[in-house]
Amino acid sequence: MYHWTTLVMSQLVVELPRNMTISATFFCCYWTIGYSTGRAGYTFLMLFVAFPLYYTTFGHGIASMTSTTPCTSQLSSFSS
Repeated sequence: MYHWTTLVMSQLVVELPRNMTISATFFCCYWTIGYSTGRAGYTFLMLFVAFPLYYTTFGHGIASMTSTTPCTSQLSSFSS
């Protein structure tokens, strides 16, 4: 249905800035409350940057592999 470069470019152009903005907002709130920050950088990277990139890429992959919209909606309900 889509070419793989379209999938990758849509992921980079749309999802990366959105995920970074939302996760940076959460990290600022987390830091100002006063929680322990010893491993905060690693936790931020793994939970709020890498994992959202994984599940949004997985959703794009499901959408690009299916041929119809109803099939896509059925399969994507299992991934979220």
